[in-house]
Amino acid sequence: MASWSKWLRLPVKAQLALDLALVVLFVLLDARDLAFKTRWIGPSDAFSFTTATPPLRLDARVLAPTDNVTRAGQFVTRSSGWISLRQRCQSLRAIAADEARFSHVLASDCDIGHSGAAHRAPNVVLSAGIRADSVAWAACKLLFHHRKPPICHSPVVRYFASRYNLRDRPFVIVDVASKTTGELNEVTLKNESLAAFSARPGSDAEMEVIEMLEVLSLSSSLERVTCATGFVVEGNGYYLPSLVGCASPSEHRSAFIGLLATGFKQFHHDKTWLAATTLRLSGMAYTVRENRRSLFVVKGLRSSTAASNSGNDSSETTTSIDRDSFTLEHRTRLNFSSFGTLYTVAVAVDLALLVLFTWSAYETIVGVLAPMWRTLQAPANVLARRASATKAAVSIEDCHAAVTSGIYRSELVSALLLTSCVLHWMTVVPLATLLSERTTSLQATTHALLSLGRFWVLVLLTINALWNSFVAWQERQALLIAHVTYVSVPEVAAISAFVALLFHETLLAIPRALHVAQHQHLEDKTSFAGRIAVANSFAEDQDSVQHSSSSVVAALFLPLLAVVLASLVAVVAVAAVRFAYFQARYPRQHPPSRSGSVTAASPSTVKPDLDRAADSPTKRAMAAAHSEPLAGLQLPLERVVHVPIRARSLVRSAWKMERRYGHHVSLRIPVCLEHGIIFEGSGACLKTRVGFFGVVLPYLRTQNHALPKDEQPADANSSQESTVESDDDEVNNAAKLPRTPPHVPLH
Repeated sequence: MASWSKWLRLPVKAQLALDLALVVLFVLLDARDLAFKTRWIGPSDAFSFTTATPPLRLDARVLAPTDNVTRAGQFVTRSSGWISLRQRCQSLRAIAADEARFSHVLASDCDIGHSGAAHRAPNVVLSAGIRADSVAWAACKLLFHHRKPPICHSPVVRYFASRYNLRDRPFVIVDVASKTTGELNEVTLKNESLAAFSARPGSDAEMEVIEMLEVLSLSSSLERVTCATGFVVEGNGYYLPSLVGCASPSEHRSAFIGLLATGFKQFHHDKTWLAATTLRLSGMAYTVRENRRSLFVVKGLRSSTAASNSGNDSSETTTSIDRDSFTLEHRTRLNFSSFGTLYTVAVAVDLALLVLFTWSAYETIVGVLAPMWRTLQAPANVLARRASATKAAVSIEDCHAAVTSGIYRSELVSALLLTSCVLHWMTVVPLATLLSERTTSLQATTHALLSLGRFWVLVLLTINALWNSFVAWQERQALLIAHVTYVSVPEVAAISAFVALLFHETLLAIPRALHVAQHQHLEDKTSFAGRIAVANSFAEDQDSVQHSSSSVVAALFLPLLAVVLASLVAVVAVAAVRFAYFQARYPRQHPPSRSGSVTAASPSTVKPDLDRAADSPTKRAMAAAHSEPLAGLQLPLERVVHVPIRARSLVRSAWKMERRYGHHVSLRIPVCLEHGIIFEGSGACLKTRVGFFGVVLPYLRTQNHALPKDEQPADANSSQESTVESDDDEVNNAAKLPRTPPHVPLH
């Protein structure tokens, strides 16, 4: 920030305008993040994202099961229900992008409908993204109350809507308006009665529903049941899922629903890849629910017309599938919904932080940027007279550094930020999902990157906490180190982003690791030799968990911990490199000071300059840190506020912490801002910055603390701009120097 005047070559007013724009931009980014967490991935369904798989190819070979059970209803023990789908279908062929994993299959010659009125479908595409509890819930919704079997009264079904924060009835009906273009027709329902979707008692539709519920009821356990949504292939084009098939892992049995009970798809059209990732603490939860609407695109089919065997002139069209040309694309409208007590707490914390950051930005504009602007608007003769009378003024570099002088050192803000980052780390599930899948929205990707980038502040908070502990233990050594090196806040953010980029594969794998740890995705490695069959899964114990298990916490937070630790190492490396650079750039030319003074620069070598960017480290400052008693290390303002400001400033907005002219030392404005001290009015008064508590109690007139008692006040005609601090011993040792009290104007 402080180097803009060197490489941008902009006029000073333009630089101030850019500073102002950045202050406003930082606030808008915080507001954007809060809006993203409440609207895009908030409690209400938005279906804000679109994704698509790469073209999936059909395998040349039929999937060969590892057991030979073929009798319907025979007891088996399987890792999933994939093989049991063969009870209704003659064969299964994987449709996948690689030869290792698959979740889509092409089922041939399937008997769909209930067993008493089955319909033979030559080719059915199935996608195993459905979980058993959603199928049971939707099926039970189609039955009248007195016709419901016991599973409809079990907790699996009764708590389904509250488990996922879903509506208990359809509110949107979606159909394909054009099979060739994929145009969808959405109809919003208003207070539609459940009876409008119910299956008539004794009908074939009711038999289809009951047969599906019977398969689910007899399966042990529901966690290993494989359910898949799909459609009957009838040529190239766009398809919405119209069928759901479920297969048992405990007996060779499966069932299909949707051919006769057509109301089922209205309850289930937005339940593809339904999952609820939950962080629980003492019964309180932060849940991120994922659900999708599916649209399938079939290409590469060949149609042929053959004459029928009857005597008339009728003919029928058949569809042949060529594996070399056949492709399947699975498009989804993706929705993430966040809810729970901990989510509400996290949003309230974010709202409080937004208020504090907005207030802090206002103080920066009014207290730093506006006075600098007024100074630049003054006539040239007034500027010259003011600079001559006060020896120095607020530089444009101070304004640049003030833009990034945040309120992160406030204990209140640090606690709120830590709470927000830890709780909102749950949003890594939707963010990583968006970044890992092929999303068709650039806006969604941008939002995901911006929200994921906010977690760099954890690195900053960790550095400040560790360094403050070191200052409390060894303040003298900490001051020495802070004098010879530093790391800026933007550098911490950039380093954290770079480290996160190095760990991107680990971060993007978090959703999958969480789903496996919470038993929400089933990966069957035993049913088909050499292949991994993936399916959605329902964990039956998820409603009774009070605390997240250690495996869930590890899957969620270990990648974050790795990124923070690696970023800390990188920050230390940057500080060491900067130390070596400054040691080589600014050789020690003066002997160590024996006076114990914090000020080291001689009056003849100090040039008060509005555009001076930085002071180089000197051997006198380093020697002073070794030789002075601990109380003498601090400037009077540091002693008044009881904060070793300079020693704690390893991370700061600019290299230079002090402004030196003659025997006088003053802290620069950005350093004071970072530690909760802000100037008010003409600069003669200090007050506590927003977000901090009790730094300045209640007001301090800086003239009373910057000069010794025997000094006379400045001439009435001179400017009453304040200095921040001066070292008492140094002023007394310089009694032979001209006794004109130096002042640092703050605007």
